[in-house]
Amino acid sequence: MVAHKAVLVNALTGTVEAECMFLVAKRKRNGFGQGWIAMDQEMLAKIAKEIKSLEEMRVLNFILSRVAFNNIIRATQAEVAKELEMHRQHVCRAFKRLQEAGIISEAYKQGSSKFYRLNPTYAWKGKASEHVRAIREF
Repeated sequence: MVAHKAVLVNALTGTVEAECMFLVAKRKRNGFGQGWIAMDQEMLAKIAKEIKSLEEMRVLNFILSRVAFNNIIRATQAEVAKELEMHRQHVCRAFKRLQEAGIISEAYKQGSSKFYRLNPTYAWKGKASEHVRAIREF
């Protein structure tokens, strides 16, 4: 905590009319730094039931490692294929299955690349105050 002093000065006379002390708590950080994501445990069970192949699981795990704030996935299918040393068609099929399962959705296109968003009911990376709104919008 950091202590601060506030003073109210009369602008006409220049005299101090009131003083007060207040404490400001330092913002708490989690132990993960920037590399964190909050997940719903019930959704983990749902994922285990929905995922049908090892390639889908590999792609999902990689996607989870690339989730940015507000659940934007910062990796294209081409980047995933390259990083995981998988055929692009297998990665494409995995993305399609993850979309069908409702785990991810298309967020936007940039040139010829598609970017995706992780369903916020499964996991969330962002401000807690924005999570409920994100669920409604998804």
